Amino acid sequence: MTLPIVVLLVLYFLFALILFTRPLITVLESLIALILGITVSIFYFQKILDIVGSFGLRENIYTPSLIFILMIIIIWALFFTLLILFINVGHIIKSYKSRYLSFIISGFFTITCGIIICLTVNPFIQNDKVLNDVENCLLCKLVRDSTAKISSLSGNLSKVSPDIYMLANEQKVIRLTDDFTNTAFDLDKSNQALELINVERGKQSQSALEYDSKLRDLAYNYGQEISKTKYFSHTSADGKTGKDRAQELNFHYDYLSENMAIAPTLKQAHNALVDSESHYSNIVSPIFTKAGIAVFDLDNGYVMVIQEFAN
Repeated sequence: MTLPIVVLLVLYFLFALILFTRPLITVLESLIALILGITVSIFYFQKILDIVGSFGLRENIYTPSLIFILMIIIIWALFFTLLILFINVGHIIKSYKSRYLSFIISGFFTITCGIIICLTVNPFIQNDKVLNDVENCLLCKLVRDSTAKISSLSGNLSKVSPDIYMLANEQKVIRLTDDFTNTAFDLDKSNQALELINVERGKQSQSALEYDSKLRDLAYNYGQEISKTKYFSHTSADGKTGKDRAQELNFHYDYLSENMAIAPTLKQAHNALVDSESHYSNIVSPIFTKAGIAVFDLDNGYVMVIQEFAN
């Protein structure tokens, strides 16, 4: 049994114990207030993020996460207070205890707490095994995927022109012919690619991405693997994802995303990624703070660009 499951079970039974003898009406008012708080927070979340972003405060994943949690708490407290003040019930109704209904209601409160933990706990975990358990927890995966979509980190989608190769989705595979392989790493072009990305970020008033050697290694190693397998995809020929490859390098992150393109020139590859809405969202996303890029010269004169972004 992994640590996240143990924590959730402890929270569940703790909530059940607390709520068991509480008046049912009070528990229901709190539950209704919490549901309203979550609903309103989700509805206005993006608008609040836009306002915060206009002040340059949205620099990493923890800013929107903490804003979301704060919104839930404030709105929950507001609705709970209003329900207590304006919904008057008789003494008999108030005297009903939650009893066994507390076990059902505790499940909802536990999931809510689990979501909050998934959004905030990562930077405080120093143990690699515990961090891996948290990252692989089903609830945390769902929360992270949902937050990524809200934060405009959608899957890589693009319209491919005859001279430019990009991936239509995470599962798509482009089988490369022999003239697209035998790669030669080009350090100058790799550095230039990062400069081009930071120019785009500057246009959107986003801070420049820092060079990260492990991300460069991640991009470089995968480029070499593609050269051998002729398998151009976000998922490697042996079924490993970007997360799997990052874990092999002992690289920990909050969010990881990858852009890949093959084009006649670096500039054409860059422009194609910028013109693709979802690839562009990776390039200018305020969530990312670091990048590692590997550009390879191919036998047929094309270049292969692999961009790794992380926070």
